[in-house]
Amino acid sequence: KDELGLLMLERSARGGGLHLVFRRRPEMDQEDNLHWAADLLGVEFDAGAKDITRVFFATTSEDLLYLHDDLFDNGECGASTG
Repeated sequence: KDELGLLMLERSARGGGLHLVFRRRPEMDQEDNLHWAADLLGVEFDAGAKDITRVFFATTSEDLLYLHDDLFDNGECGASTG
């Protein structure tokens, strides 16, 4: 949990898997971050998950397995002026 930087873990809305949110490593792009996490967890890389625009639905509170308060801290975010 600490090495990954886990912020949220929930059962998927369909019940067939898990969704997790972790702190990204800024020196890596989106896909490299996902490969790194999959390797760390010892799971197969989900090629469908690399699409950052892909939407997933939140589950009920009963399926929320872990939630870290830091998930709501966006202090490091900055506005992009394109």
